[in-house]
Amino acid sequence: MATAMRWLTLAALAGLALFVVGWALGAWPGAVAVSAFALFALPLVLPLRGMLANRPKAYVWGALIALLYLLHGLVTLISSPGEQALGVVEAVLATALLLGASLHARWLALQQA
Repeated sequence: MATAMRWLTLAALAGLALFVVGWALGAWPGAVAVSAFALFALPLVLPLRGMLANRPKAYVWGALIALLYLLHGLVTLISSPGEQALGVVEAVLATALLLGASLHARWLALQQA
């Protein structure tokens, strides 16, 4: 179960990062795309090193960062009629990251106690 949660978390993180990069590069031209890339993709890289080292705090931070993407996806779903599908995909990936990171962090904390 714990291995499945870890892989779910890492897969959701990678999927969300690729999705956000693709969205940023496809939606905005030139220099704006670079700024959008930095704004949207770099927060996902922050907990990656700790997650690969299987540190519980990194999974907690990953779950907290996932909340931002979940919120962004839901706001996009509600407010942008042309981008509703993108909002749904972002919200689903962020929810998978949130649940996987939360459950795996809890499991790691119980193993260390």
